[in-house]
Amino acid sequence: MAAPASQPANHVAGFYRTEDFLAGRAIKQSLSARYFDVPRLEGAKDLIIADAAEMLSRFMVDGMPDPVRFKDAMIPLIELAGRQAVRDSRLW
Repeated sequence: MAAPASQPANHVAGFYRTEDFLAGRAIKQSLSARYFDVPRLEGAKDLIIADAAEMLSRFMVDGMPDPVRFKDAMIPLIELAGRQAVRDSRLW
């Protein structure tokens, strides 16, 4: 259900520590088991799965996140996920 235009959209982030979740396999399997058309969702950019290790390598410096690199790496992903302001975005 879409949020009313007068309310801000929801944004949710989740973090998982298992290899399946890092690779996105478990997410895709779970959605497919619930009859979601995963290829269509990915093609429409309604489902975006980014590799955690690859994303971390873009902005971590000496074990700490670099603010500029973080923005450069994450803002495009967040903007893509939240491209329609009336829809909820969930990042895992």
